[in-house]
Amino acid sequence: MIFIFSIWILLAGLVVAGRPAQPRWQRTGALALAFLLSLTFLQTMGLFGPNAVAGDTTNYSPALIFALGVMVLAFFSAVLIAQRPPTPPSHVQIGSAVFAAVVGAYLMFVAVDHWWFFRGDDELNGWASPSAMGVKEVDCDFALARIEGDAIAYRCAHLFIFGRAYAHPFVPWPSYTPGTSIELKLKQDELMREAESNARAARSAESGGQP
Repeated sequence: MIFIFSIWILLAGLVVAGRPAQPRWQRTGALALAFLLSLTFLQTMGLFGPNAVAGDTTNYSPALIFALGVMVLAFFSAVLIAQRPPTPPSHVQIGSAVFAAVVGAYLMFVAVDHWWFFRGDDELNGWASPSAMGVKEVDCDFALARIEGDAIAYRCAHLFIFGRAYAHPFVPWPSYTPGTSIELKLKQDELMREAESNARAARSAESGGQP
């Protein structure tokens, strides 16, 4: 919920910064950021992606969100600097710019948080469905997952899962419950062994039982 609320705060800040009474550079910057925000939102909602996403397809939503955060923070920092004397201060503009700058920092943080969780070998990262796998100690239907030795670090998504079809879906902080599960790792290993066994049986059947 904080992620969506922050987007509304950013939109309000852009509306204030883009009013006709503001300097031209400010109106132009607000319009450019509104355009980038629209592209980021559409990408995050999957409207630019194909209907079927390959397992190794890159999810560009975190990169766009990070770039948006950098530009938002830089733009509204410039807006705040422009409010220094002798310019008559506008309390509405100062307040909206401060909140929007905080949103910019937040967007950068959630992108870095995503990359930090999915760090390392891509083969050790992904997502899982603990409830479908019959895992008792992880109570959720969808979780980001990263193998850590004999356990799996997970993040159970609450409300928002952006790019669910990608190998690395985006779940913004704090819309998840983190944890570590040995049982989830054991269940995953069991499913992998079963899949390998079925694959060997299928190959054997195709070859007429020949090794």
